[in-house]
Amino acid sequence: MSPDTTRIQMLVDKVQDFLGGWLEQKLKAIHPNGYWQSAVLAALDERQRKIVKEDGSSCPQELDLPMQVSVFRYNWPSLLETFHLNRQLYNDAVAVKQIRNKYDHKKRNAVFDWERYHHDIETIYLFLKELKAGETLLDEVREILSEAGPFGQQSSSCVPAKPTFKITVSSPPQPLKQVPAQNAVDVDMSPTAASRPMVTKTVATQEKSNGNPVNCDIAHVYECKNYLDMAREVFPQYFDSSSLIISSTDREMSPAQGKGAWDYLVLLHCKSDHQEACRSINSFYQCMDTTPYVQDGYIVWQFPRYVEQDPEDYNVADIYPIGVLPSMFDDFISSKEGTSYCPDAKRVEHNDNATEKDALWYLGNYFPRSFAETFCIFDFALPYVLKKMLGEREELSICDVGVGSGGATLGLIWALRKYLSGKGIKRIRLYGFDINEHALNLFSGMLPLMKREWPIDFDVTLRKTKFTAAKIIPSDVIDRKIDFVMTSKCLQEVASRISVSIEQIYNRFLEDARSIVSPKGLVAIMEIARPFRSSSLNNALSGIGPELATLIPNGEGMPIVGEERFELNSSRIGRIVGENLLFSVIGDKAFKEEFPEWVPAPKPILNEQDVDSEREESEIQREG
Repeated sequence: MSPDTTRIQMLVDKVQDFLGGWLEQKLKAIHPNGYWQSAVLAALDERQRKIVKEDGSSCPQELDLPMQVSVFRYNWPSLLETFHLNRQLYNDAVAVKQIRNKYDHKKRNAVFDWERYHHDIETIYLFLKELKAGETLLDEVREILSEAGPFGQQSSSCVPAKPTFKITVSSPPQPLKQVPAQNAVDVDMSPTAASRPMVTKTVATQEKSNGNPVNCDIAHVYECKNYLDMAREVFPQYFDSSSLIISSTDREMSPAQGKGAWDYLVLLHCKSDHQEACRSINSFYQCMDTTPYVQDGYIVWQFPRYVEQDPEDYNVADIYPIGVLPSMFDDFISSKEGTSYCPDAKRVEHNDNATEKDALWYLGNYFPRSFAETFCIFDFALPYVLKKMLGEREELSICDVGVGSGGATLGLIWALRKYLSGKGIKRIRLYGFDINEHALNLFSGMLPLMKREWPIDFDVTLRKTKFTAAKIIPSDVIDRKIDFVMTSKCLQEVASRISVSIEQIYNRFLEDARSIVSPKGLVAIMEIARPFRSSSLNNALSGIGPELATLIPNGEGMPIVGEERFELNSSRIGRIVGENLLFSVIGDKAFKEEFPEWVPAPKPILNEQDVDSEREESEIQREG
C-alpha cells in the first residue's frame, strides 16, 4: 500500500499560503518604503515576471511556491541579517520547492514509498517550524507524520517494520547546503559551492540490539537515498534497482565494504559504465556529507562517524570544501588549445618566465582549483562582513597580488555576486598584479564573461609587476583604500625566486596590505601547504597589529592558519581534489565576534585523477 500523496499536495498549498504571508511581513519590515519592485520582482526571472503581470499579482501570497522560494533566496542576506534565521533554511526552501514539484508533476503511475513520503513531510515540518509557523499548521503536519510512522513504518502488514530513530535537530544558524539537481522540474541551478553545515552536534542515534549506538545524522542518509531513487528514474540506462542503506553493524552482509570506518553506506547498483554513471549522478545530486566513489559494481556514498559535542558548543562552523566551476569558464578554457588536464606540481613552482603555452596549460589545470578554493572561503566569510563593509556605498574594490589568469579573483567575484546581485552594487574596481603578461591577457579575456553574468561595471587595472623583498604591492598604482586584499599561491614563488625567507615575504605582504586595506576590509592569504610555510605564516600573522584579528580560522585555542583540501567539480574535467591549502583571512578586530568558531572540515577523499594531490601529500610527509 503506497501513501496517499494528495495529503502532501494539500499540505504544500498551505505552506505556500503561510510562506507568502511570512515573506510579506518580513520584507515590509526590511523595506518600509516599498518592497515589491526591489525585493520581489527583482528576484524573479523574465518568465516569472511575465506570469505575475498577466495574473495581476501584487503580494507574495499570490505567487506560486517556486516564485516564493526565488524571492526567499534572493533576499536571504537581508533576512538572515535582520531576523537571525537558521542558515539551513536557505537550502530547506529549495527542498520544499522540489517536494512540491515532485508531487505536482508526478507521472500517472508513479509510486512513492513510505520512506520517501515520510522524509518529505518531515522536511516540510522542519522548514515550517524554523519559520515559526502557527501551532495549528504544525499540528496538522505532525498528524500526517504520525500516520506515516517513523521512516516508513505504518500499520499496513505489507510494509515491514523499521527500527525507530531519534532525530536531534539543532536550532543555531547553519551555512548553506546546496543540492544541484539537473533534469528535474524548476530546480535552482546556481553554480555555487555549498557551505559546511554549522553545529556538529546534529546527531541521530539508532539503538541497536547489542546496545551500541551508531552516531550519524540519519536524516542526511535518508535524504541521500531519496535523491538517488529519483536519479534512478532519470538515468535508467545506468541503474536497475533502488538504493540500499547499510549500517556499519551489517557490514559483513554489505555487497560493498566501503573504505575505513563509517556509520552508513548508501549503495546504488550500476549496470554498466560505472565512471560515466557516477559523473551523471553527480550532475543530478551532490550530497553535503560525502562524495561518491565506485566499488564492486556499486556507486557508494559513505557517511563517516560523527562525534557528538556538548550542548553549549553551538557556535562552530567549517568551510564546506566543495566548489563548482561555472560552465562559462569551462567553455572558455575548452576553446583554447593546450588546456588539457594534466597537472604537474613541479611545473607551477616558477611562473616568472612562463610562455603563452605555459599560461594556457596553467589555465586548464590550476585556474579551476584557485576559483573553487577562493569561492568556498569567501562564501563562508561574506555574510558576516558585507553589511558593515559596504554601508551605503555602491562599489567595492579588490587587489590581487599574483592575479595570474584570475582564478582566485573570479572566485571572490562569484561569491560577491551570490550575495550582492540585485542589491545596488554598481561597480567593482580591480587591481591585479602579476609577473606573467600571458596570464594577465587570459584574465582580460575572461572578464567579459563575468560581466555578462553580473552586468555591473568592472574598472580593471592589470599591471605586469616584478615583486621584490622591499615591495610586494605597488601601492603607487592604487588610489583608494581596498576592501579585499588577497594573494593566492604567489608569495611562495616570490620567496623562491629572490632567495629570501618565506616569512620575510609574508611580513612584507602583510605590511603592504595593512597600508591599503579599508577599515572594514579583509586581507586573505592562500598558499600551498608545507610545514615550514605554516609556521612562517603563523609567525607573520602574530604581528598583524592590535586593530586587526584573524577571522578565519576563529576561536579560542584555534590556530591562526587554516588548512583544507578543496574539491572541485567541473563539467570539463569531472571531480578533482586540490592540494592541501593554507589560508588565513584577517580583518577588523570588531568582526571577530561576528564569526563562528572554525573547525576543520573533513577533507575530500582523493580519487584516481588526483595524482598531483597525492604527490603533494607524499612530499609534505617527507618534509615533515
